[in-house]
Amino acid sequence: MKKLLLSAFIVACGHNANSQNVILWENFQGDSNNTNTILTGGVAPGELLDTTFYIIDGDGGSDGSGNSLPTAWFLTTGFAYADTALQNGDTNFVLGSSSWLSDENLRTANYLILPSIHINDSTVKLQWKSAPFQTPKYLDGYTVVVSTNTNEHTDQFLDTIFKAGEFISVPDIISDSSFSSYVLSDTGFIHGEDGTYIEYQGDSARFAGVLRPFELSLGQYVDKDIYIAFLHNSLWDNLLSIDDIKVIGNGYISAQVGINELDAAAGLSIFPNPANDHVTVDFALHTSTQTSYQIIDVAGKVVASSPAGFRIKGSHSLNIDTQNLANGNYLLNLNTGGNGKLSQRFSVAH
Repeated sequence: MKKLLLSAFIVACGHNANSQNVILWENFQGDSNNTNTILTGGVAPGELLDTTFYIIDGDGGSDGSGNSLPTAWFLTTGFAYADTALQNGDTNFVLGSSSWLSDENLRTANYLILPSIHINDSTVKLQWKSAPFQTPKYLDGYTVVVSTNTNEHTDQFLDTIFKAGEFISVPDIISDSSFSSYVLSDTGFIHGEDGTYIEYQGDSARFAGVLRPFELSLGQYVDKDIYIAFLHNSLWDNLLSIDDIKVIGNGYISAQVGINELDAAAGLSIFPNPANDHVTVDFALHTSTQTSYQIIDVAGKVVASSPAGFRIKGSHSLNIDTQNLANGNYLLNLNTGGNGKLSQRFSVAH
């Protein structure tokens, strides 16, 4: 199966939320304070994009393209000419995922998991854009799924709130044929079938997908903390892109701890707790790595953050000044590279 592919990838990330009703906003453009450039490869499975997004390679498959494609989500440029540049002339980065694995019978299962979001009322909506590398032939499908429990990907994302259909087969390879010539998913949105958000590049069997906006209400989750995941779950197709993820309305990023953090918290302790003017954080590392921390309040706001230096394998202590923190409850996230993220709750009482 011969497919057109990108030859290089750049990993970058960015986060912006300027309006008070924007709960979460990610356009993957990067900024001068948070840039990680990798010319080959992608974001490693389980690695955080902006310290709140999780990337999980749930299928464990290997690249089948021969082009060293990452097997988890990675940062790349838009696929269609219309999506390769922003209005200000900057390169438009998107998050990409490949379903072209070495095992043609293995369905990809790449998760992009958003941070926990508390839904206050029915005004909250999820917005995003997506585009396949091509359609209808080798059209990639995906789902948007929700967990009301934890961010453990294996059995918690039980609610499917959106489904994009995929290519299944074609009786004969026919250049410049219509969508009706192909066997596509009988359920789910089919990108380009209505003749919009596609770009003709000399072959209508492989229209380039143009980023298409979507919006969904999250009103069914009022008074709940939820995790939203974009799950690329296509079978032996090509590439999918996601961009401009936004959650708007009356809600907030909550400090709820998911299963990944709970498992890691066994290696971290905070004392005194409640704290007065400082806390001592004890933790253990399995491998040497750079470390940093964030302190998050109950509204999901980062109230303190700092690099914690390069730490070798073994036990460590970290002293953190809490004099400027208001009385209340907080979550400490200790980012430890390949050791994962250690999280623990604590309170301040001056």
